[in-house]
Amino acid sequence: ISEETEPMLKLVRVEIDRTLCNGCNVCVHTCPRDVLAIDGAQWTGGFHPVKVAAIGRCTACRNCEALCPTHAIRVAV
Repeated sequence: ISEETEPMLKLVRVEIDRTLCNGCNVCVHTCPRDVLAIDGAQWTGGFHPVKVAAIGRCTACRNCEALCPTHAIRVAV
């Protein structure tokens, strides 16, 4: 008898504090899954901030959180 189990669905949340984001785009370039993107529709103090574009691709590697120079990103699992 074999028992099959469904993989546990992981809920990941990526929060970007737009008051801290300086538009450097380090997070966009370091994300291996293209979860983040430049938000061309927003204009904040002379730059386009970052947005979460594809949360379903996020593996919670936390590259964006670790490399953000202004600590504007928080990844919650």
